[in-house]
Amino acid sequence: DRIKAAYAAVGAGAADTAEKLANRAMILNHSGPQPYDVLWRVAKIRKDEPAELANLQLAADKLEGDTLNTNVRLGLLFQLGLIQQEFGEAKTDKAAKDKLYRGAAKTFLQVLKEFPTSEDAAAAMQGVSISANVVGDTAISNAAVAVVKASMDKYNDQTLAQAGVLSTAAQKTDDAVLFFGGAAKLNPYFRDYLFNLAAMMYTAKQIPEMIPVVHKLIALDPSNPEDLMLFTYAFSSLSKISKDPAVVKAAIDSVMYFGTLAENMPLRLTYTGFERQLSRTVLTGTVENKTKVARTITIEFEFIGKDGAVLQKSTATVADVAAGATGTFKVDIPIGGVVGVRYAPLPLK
Repeated sequence: DRIKAAYAAVGAGAADTAEKLANRAMILNHSGPQPYDVLWRVAKIRKDEPAELANLQLAADKLEGDTLNTNVRLGLLFQLGLIQQEFGEAKTDKAAKDKLYRGAAKTFLQVLKEFPTSEDAAAAMQGVSISANVVGDTAISNAAVAVVKASMDKYNDQTLAQAGVLSTAAQKTDDAVLFFGGAAKLNPYFRDYLFNLAAMMYTAKQIPEMIPVVHKLIALDPSNPEDLMLFTYAFSSLSKISKDPAVVKAAIDSVMYFGTLAENMPLRLTYTGFERQLSRTVLTGTVENKTKVARTITIEFEFIGKDGAVLQKSTATVADVAAGATGTFKVDIPIGGVVGVRYAPLPLK
């Protein structure tokens, strides 16, 4: 009853009343998380940063090992990490800023360890990455990568891809290939996974394995010259490592073919955003008109679910794009569960 009244007092902004009720509740039950959950909210009202962080940490700690309230503990830890970063961003003193960002990294790492199958794991990975960048300590991000690498089968494609990004930044090419490959295996319909996997395979000199990945990439994203250039890199390397004269000639011809195709592509499509929500999907991008006349460009998209089925088709029209100019498109559909998108190739003339 006291806790219920304390939450009501917090909702009304009555910090003193809520604090008294929470402290009275602790006399009856000192082991529950609820009084501390109230007290961090009281501290937030008072703008008492140390008390807010301390009580939020205590609320989460009280639920450690409680299998019936794992989602509550997850929520508290994630909230703690976000608040630590929020407070850290506002600090002008470097030592104080670093302390808070390191605390956030520790909190998000705990989320990553305890809740690998949750949707929040990828966001926690991003939180670790942000802290590592602010503090300038690669050991922070390396620790998160090590956690994911030890149990890759537990994490979703987004978390694996985040680990791939961090491995790329750390110049750990083999790990980057491993993580992007894992992400692309779980979700072979997301353009960026395939692009990054192919790029890292090139760096790792895994050329024969790279070529089929680029084929899959172009099947999804056929009017992006960056994808075609991956073919030129792959076949250029193949021409140098092969001992078969016929293969060497075919590879050199392929370099010329795909290089020319990429250079002369008249309409070039680039994604700028792909927002996947539970009940909504938003795709944004640009189309560059490299021809000498104004063009109205129609793009036919297919939004793909996790089993490869087309969840919805949609058409975007970019009207009157001047010669040499770029137009933008946005497709917003009221459907969730989308994991990737592909489109029909744009005209080559």
